[in-house]
Amino acid sequence: IEVNKNEIKICVNEEFKKAYLKEDFFAIYDEDIDLSSIDDSITTLPFILNTISIIWISGDDYYIEKMDKDIYNSLKKVKKIVKRMYPKTSWKGNLIPGRLIDNTPSELVDPEKELALLFSGGLDSTASALSYRDKKLLLITVRGQWDVPLEKDELWDSRVKGFAKFTEEYGHKQSYVRSNFAEFLNWDFLDSLSPEISSWRLDTVEGLGMFGLAAPILYTKGHSVLAMAASYHWSYPWPSAANPLMDNTMIFAQKFRFKHDQFDYTRAQKLELIANLVKKGLIEPPLMKVCDGQRRGNCHDDDCSKCIPTALCLLALGENPRSYGFTMTDKEITKRAKKYLKVKQLYWTLWELMCLKDLLKDKGYSEKLKWFMQKDLTSLVDDHHLKQKTMVNWQEYKDLAPEDLLIPNVPTRELS
Repeated sequence: IEVNKNEIKICVNEEFKKAYLKEDFFAIYDEDIDLSSIDDSITTLPFILNTISIIWISGDDYYIEKMDKDIYNSLKKVKKIVKRMYPKTSWKGNLIPGRLIDNTPSELVDPEKELALLFSGGLDSTASALSYRDKKLLLITVRGQWDVPLEKDELWDSRVKGFAKFTEEYGHKQSYVRSNFAEFLNWDFLDSLSPEISSWRLDTVEGLGMFGLAAPILYTKGHSVLAMAASYHWSYPWPSAANPLMDNTMIFAQKFRFKHDQFDYTRAQKLELIANLVKKGLIEPPLMKVCDGQRRGNCHDDDCSKCIPTALCLLALGENPRSYGFTMTDKEITKRAKKYLKVKQLYWTLWELMCLKDLLKDKGYSEKLKWFMQKDLTSLVDDHHLKQKTMVNWQEYKDLAPEDLLIPNVPTRELS
């Protein structure tokens, strides 16, 4: 463990690194985060929570000098959830600490007035931020994922300008992390470890890793609650690590907790939430970065699984997509959407569009959208990425859920 003020590097067991990683791990924080003043059982959380699922699937025992007691106990519960989501996969590996540390928090901010939120500027995190507009937010943004890779300085600089504008407009604060948390993993090998797992990060890590990266910030600044916007919904039929059962189980240093936010909203409902705030005059239309492409704004690609459906949804809700960062005209959006829905698409995208259909059935829709409402989406499902996943019904996980997490009786729905 190499710590230099706001920077940390974890030099990994060579055998483990050769098998699962591309390089050692590092994370760099803003200068007001002094990692040297924090116990190693907390500064190692960014690494531990991004690799714990690898340790579990390895089938081997690995050791670490010490570990936060609450994280250790949290991960024992999370492991049970992972084993149930992927029952055909062996998760017999263990991370064994030499000592468990009872970390105690310093002075905490009032979570009723201030909240920490992971923020990418996309639809999900923007919807969460706007739903908490009555609070002062600490927006935590991580650089190093595929949409903001470490080597793309110009792209990052343009994103930072957008973050700064949003932060200033709503009176929030911002904190950044620069890390190779995504790039240091051997993705191709990890994605091949189980027929139940198609995307290692989404299926086994997601929120855990982000919580780990944010842990030193939360501990330093006294934010006891970190929220992360949901990407899925209670009725989505396939398992992933992006769920409130895993995230809401996480706790470190007695008081610091994770909150998976808006898992009861589909993307269409999040856009409706934002559109209603705009219509009521409570906010100006936010400029959202919905595309994962490595570009400055939302793209015009005919095959973009984020831009085309989102622009179509805004159009269906009676909004002007240009006000939200798109440059396509209404006719262009319709033309591109029709072209988009002539070829096979990932299940998640089509499922979200089916949820949009449900919303429009209740709200009503214009004659211009009749083509969409009559479109058979089931014929377009490209389900190769589902591999051999077992469908999930979260009602069957009540015995593993945190006591304060209510699982609604929402049946999982397939595309039908």
